[in-house]
Amino acid sequence: MESLEEQLVRYQSMPPSRRDFVGTYEGILQDRNRLSIPKEFRDIIDLIQPSSGIVAFTLASYGFIPVIQFMPEIVYNQRAAKVSAVDDLKLKADFAGSYYIRKWDGQGRLLIPQRFLNLTHIQEGNDIYIIGCNETFIARAVQVDHVEPEEFVRDVKE
Repeated sequence: MESLEEQLVRYQSMPPSRRDFVGTYEGILQDRNRLSIPKEFRDIIDLIQPSSGIVAFTLASYGFIPVIQFMPEIVYNQRAAKVSAVDDLKLKADFAGSYYIRKWDGQGRLLIPQRFLNLTHIQEGNDIYIIGCNETFIARAVQVDHVEPEEFVRDVKE
């Protein structure tokens, strides 16, 4: 099994056209809070980490629109290594406590926690945009009511 350093070297040596998530896809939240990851994005993750199907995700903001940000496990591991190097228990707890690491099912779907769906206004049966952001990608509700910045920050902290 490759070490984190070896994985990073292999990942960083790939041309961006093969490792970056680009494009916008339309999706839908399926029953039991399952979100289908576009095949194009699953193929990139399989190229980066063959046969893993593992994705890390957290809450983020797209302007003032709350979103779910997804990344390959290697990108999460790289970020986690930087946080682990700092002697700050609160930072480590905030970082680790804000992520989920999941493997998609046989149909390329991830189970999304209800809390994330509530905060991002993503609901079962509603349309979702899944948008590439280079080394990560996001999912956001197509139709989002205006969210005040203070309300977003308060909801995320709760």
